[in-house]
Amino acid sequence: MKKVIAACCLFLLYASARVGAQNYPATLNVPIDIFDYHSDGSCPDFNPGKGVPNVWLTNLVQDTLDQDGLPVRGTALLYSWELGKWWRQWRQGNDFERPVYATGGRTVNQLTQVLYDTSYKNILVRQNLNFTYINGSQGQYQYQNGNFFPLDNAGFQANGNPPDPTVDVGGNPINRANNTHNYSFATHIHRIFKYVNGTMPANQLIFEFRGDDDLWVFINSHLVLDLGGIHTTIHGAFVLANGNAVVWENFKNNDMSDTMTAPAKSVVNLGLKDSSTASIDVFFCERQSTGSDLEVTSNIITAPPQTLTMQTIPATDTIAAGDSMQMFATILDDTGGVRPEYANLVTWTLLPTGTRSKIKTLQGGLNTFYAVDAYKWYYTIGQFIDPTNPGRIILDTVKVYVVPAAPSHLTIEASPDSTKSLNADNRLGSITMPSTTQKDSVYAVLRDRFGNFVSHATLAVWVSDNTNVVTVAPGRTSLGEGVNTRQTNQPANTYVVAAQNGWTDSVQVILSNITYSQIQIVGRLTGTSTIDSITSLQM
Repeated sequence: MKKVIAACCLFLLYASARVGAQNYPATLNVPIDIFDYHSDGSCPDFNPGKGVPNVWLTNLVQDTLDQDGLPVRGTALLYSWELGKWWRQWRQGNDFERPVYATGGRTVNQLTQVLYDTSYKNILVRQNLNFTYINGSQGQYQYQNGNFFPLDNAGFQANGNPPDPTVDVGGNPINRANNTHNYSFATHIHRIFKYVNGTMPANQLIFEFRGDDDLWVFINSHLVLDLGGIHTTIHGAFVLANGNAVVWENFKNNDMSDTMTAPAKSVVNLGLKDSSTASIDVFFCERQSTGSDLEVTSNIITAPPQTLTMQTIPATDTIAAGDSMQMFATILDDTGGVRPEYANLVTWTLLPTGTRSKIKTLQGGLNTFYAVDAYKWYYTIGQFIDPTNPGRIILDTVKVYVVPAAPSHLTIEASPDSTKSLNADNRLGSITMPSTTQKDSVYAVLRDRFGNFVSHATLAVWVSDNTNVVTVAPGRTSLGEGVNTRQTNQPANTYVVAAQNGWTDSVQVILSNITYSQIQIVGRLTGTSTIDSITSLQM
């Protein structure tokens, strides 16, 4: 009977290899929380050392998670009295109770109150596990590591701190010259997925585990897979079908040799609705310093991408020239879960083109917009092409308006019309006043360091270098106008200066005694050397 069960399970898990492969990403980075504990015996529940049994034990946890989404101690016990603390960050002043275990950790003789509060002190380290796509499968990914020590040189070993003086199961000190691993840790993976009721083995949702020590998997906070205990590598799996979970716990197959065996577990009633959103929580512990291995195979963690959202810092739709805006692209799957492994596939486009404003990169999950040219709406378009379905293209847009920066200089220009040059200095070097012109105007303008028009210099003070040639006086102050008046009929020139807030500019004013009475369009008649006026022009 045991062989039949194992064969059935393996068919369910691997039959999808015969299905035509889709273009799934080669890897998935799955976030994991890891809580590091001391492994020198100072923590009663981790690496208790001598006399620890090699045992798979169910009911160490209750069937449902608590209000924080974490396991609760069950009716059985195996150095697990404070199991409720394993996935909680330690805080000072909250840990003076210490259990004293007996009968191989199966009972507690007493709960002592100690003077220190560090028995369950931990360090939280957040990492990603790199899952690899199983070629030809329907979205199945696998993480496999026969030496699963994610906290080597991290946690309590960070900054070069040496490992604890750990002892093995016989109570013998470990030779740290040969074994530098950081043991004793509890991990937690939380994922949101979309439940789809697969009718064939190839498209059913599965989860398979091999490893040591404790492993508990919850769907929608209900216990599904119970492989608790301090034990060598064991094997368990479940399939989600018809809204429920069909579970196999601790069974043998041709790929491995377990130390213990157990019959298949009956169906776990979950009441999942087709196309509904569900959660999976995986809790795994390494509690004894005799090796650590972990293998997970599943397609539950691979809900398809559905939405691209972009957030900005600062969260505004208006920034000034010279400022920048960070943009973060987030891919959400069809359950609303964040899929960080897809972020680097986002490509970026900035519109309009042909401006000095720019974006930092053309691809990735993080980008920066640098504002230069003002008086424009800019559209940064993020695009994601679903690698599992290239026909699905997901877009989102960040829209931002750029205003000029603070004024940095003053220019004298020929026109009060700011639209003639919104984004660049339009400085007037000189003006020529013919003999028939007594007055001519110029305009003082404030611009930022990029040349963007800021405003007319309404408080400009005008001065002529030679009032015997030209005088200058404010005209329409709202336009920053300076009115130049001729003071002589003779050819001459001088400079007129405008100043405001310490910024100055000057323009040369040239007086000419040449007058203009007519403008002619002339041309050379064909075959002659005579240049004649053209009396009419027709197009």
